[in-house]
Amino acid sequence: MLLRPTPRNTLALLLIALSATAYAGEAPLTLNAALRRAQQHAPQLDAARHAMRANQAMAVAARELPDPQLTLGVDNVPVDGPDQGSLTRDFMTMRRIGVMQRYVSQDKRALKADTFLADAQRDAATREIALAALQRETAGAWLDLAIARRARQDMAAALAESARQVSVLEHTVASGKTTAADAIGARLAYAQMQDRATDIERDIARAKAVLARYVGDAAQRPSGDLPDLRSLPPLASHISMIAERHPDVVALQSEIDAATAQVRLADLATRPDWSAEVYYAQRGPAYSNMAGIQFSFDLPLFPKNRQYQERAAKQSRLDELAAQREAMIRAHQAEITGWFADWSAAREKAARIEQTIVPLATQRAALAAIEYSAGRTSLETVLDNRKALLDSVLAQRDAERELARTWAQIKFVIPQEITP
Repeated sequence: MLLRPTPRNTLALLLIALSATAYAGEAPLTLNAALRRAQQHAPQLDAARHAMRANQAMAVAARELPDPQLTLGVDNVPVDGPDQGSLTRDFMTMRRIGVMQRYVSQDKRALKADTFLADAQRDAATREIALAALQRETAGAWLDLAIARRARQDMAAALAESARQVSVLEHTVASGKTTAADAIGARLAYAQMQDRATDIERDIARAKAVLARYVGDAAQRPSGDLPDLRSLPPLASHISMIAERHPDVVALQSEIDAATAQVRLADLATRPDWSAEVYYAQRGPAYSNMAGIQFSFDLPLFPKNRQYQERAAKQSRLDELAAQREAMIRAHQAEITGWFADWSAAREKAARIEQTIVPLATQRAALAAIEYSAGRTSLETVLDNRKALLDSVLAQRDAERELARTWAQIKFVIPQEITP
């Protein structure tokens, strides 16, 4: 019994065509538009910005002297004898009020402010780390979706051609020009194409879900043109600069700046701070009231076991961070070099498929169709060549996807200014 196209199969082909044009009336979502939209709706960027502002505000406060202190007290209260507990009968008893101010050197206050400013720079670098990750992830999702949609168009064209071929063969079976086996083979090839079309629709749905995380409903809009995935800065002249400007390295450098300020602050630890207090003391009615001033000084008497040890600890922490920075730069240099190697290989592979493999597969499929029409080859050969052509076209999309992913990794290793 001859297999015929079913309503279900026809509907599947129709749905692919409809899904490809459902949002055709909307403006395409370009890569830059997706990146801008993602950046506008990223709470992690807002969090880092608020943390940076907090440390900047703390730096302003750190430059000021500590707040003055109000002192209240009673001196020389009798605890026994006939004047026990009296605040007025003994001439030495005084009710005192005063104001005390602690003086911290301007150098110490400036260095303390520098530590907060370094922390603010770290927060800014944290924002850059989050922004770079956001741009890489958004670009990767957008590129996956755009390339999957291209594969859908390729598949829709292949399905349409296969459906046409099935229809022609079914009409020629009755006339005896084609065997039922040939028609069944065409139907089998068509069903196998539908399986691949289902996989592509799955890839599109997954890419939309990932992209929607960053751009919301805009993920449903058609994709804009692909960027030039085969163009990146030359490796040799940019690798060191890219590694040193990596947000991770910038964030660690801000920690080094904060640690440097801490070391300099520790150098000033043996310079004592001091306080001044002015007071007024009230005595009993029969006695004169008093006023006075007093000074207090820190006494760093044992710097060898305290201040010098704290300074050594902070210097060791600074040396540790410097070593970590050097190791991080080397790691990122190796990582980015590897990405460039992956991108170069993917670019070469994509170009070979596009310029050589697909044209040859197209030519071979066309020649097989001509030879079949002339009765010099079998339908099975024609179907095999058509399948090989489809495989090469979809392999081109896979190569484009691999190229796009490595391109996005390198392009957005450092956050980019997104132009309209």
